This record gives sequence, C-alpha cells and structure tokens, in this order.
Amino acid sequence: MAIIASLYYVVTTSRSQDLAQADEVVGGLAATEAQKITSFLSGYAAAADSVARTGSALFADPSASPNLYGAVVKNQLASLDGALGVLMMFTPESGLSAQPAFAGSEFIISGNHVGIIAVRGEDGQIAHTSLDSPDPKGYDGWFYGPLKSDKAAISGPNDINGVLYTSFTNIIRDTAGKGVGLTSVAFN
Repeated sequence: MAIIASLYYVVTTSRSQDLAQADEVVGGLAATEAQKITSFLSGYAAAADSVARTGSALFADPSASPNLYGAVVKNQLASLDGALGVLMMFTPESGLSAQPAFAGSEFIISGNHVGIIAVRGEDGQIAHTSLDSPDPKGYDGWFYGPLKSDKAAISGPNDINGVLYTSFTNIIRDTAGKGVGLTSVAFN
C-alpha cells in the first residue's frame, strides 16, 4: 500500500507540474498572439487617423484638387499590406461638391456626397471605384452612423459579396472641429 501511495504521489505531482508548465506555455502563446493582433489592428487604426487628419487639412484648402484626395487614399492603401480599401467620404453639407476644384469630378456621388475610395483587387492592383448608392438610405449605417457618434470606431465584420470587411473609421473635421466626413480603412 505504501508503494501504491508513493507512486500515486509521484504521478499526481508530476501531472500537476506538467499542467502548470502547460498553462505557462499556453499563457505565453496567448500573450504573443494578443500582441500580434494588437500590432496588426493598430496599423489600420493609425492609418484611419492619418487619413482623417490629412482629409481635414485638404478640406481646409478649397483649391485642393480631387486628384490630390485620390492620391492620398491610393498611397495609404498601397502602404497597408492586406488592407482591402481606404476611403474618404464627405457629407453634402460639407459643401465640398460645390467647390470649383471639384467641378465635374468623378468623386461627386448621389446627393452631392463626395466619395473617394481606393480598393485592392483580387490581383493586388489598386484602383479607384465608386461609392455611389442609388438608395438614399444606403449611407445610413456605415457612413452616417459613425459620423453621428463623432468619434473613431471599428465596425464589422460585414459580409459584402462573400468577403468579411472590418473597418476602422475616423472623422474628417472642418477648421471649427465639426465632422464633415469620414475615413475608413477596411481589411478582411
């Protein structure tokens, strides 16, 4: 009986030590993965912030051309491995669509919104596409929702044609600090 008790003690002690060691390893792996995820996400959040600040600066200059806005979103997307798209969109109330520099611009969309978006295609190529929506309520959730909250946010994932989009958004402001538009950086 003493031998059995001794063996039981050795086995349970070894098992407890193995479990403790396994917990340590799993905890370390979880912390490492959490750091990777945080690092991954913070790059997209920082990009949305940067595009919002740049959009605010461009908006303050009525002579800034649509091509300059377009270059900002394209260049930002090119710098973000794995991002699906980068956009700036402005409300009709911002008056951007009425600026002489935007006369005839491809970026003026329904209801005098201005939408500048660059997307990464399946082939990896970056191109501008349209944000236009024939449905006046098409902008309610993804555009006006974050704009009304007046703060940076993360939304998604949203299934769009079989691709899960998650987006960091931030507010583009006029010189008085009022929200006049939104930036978004989308990733899968």
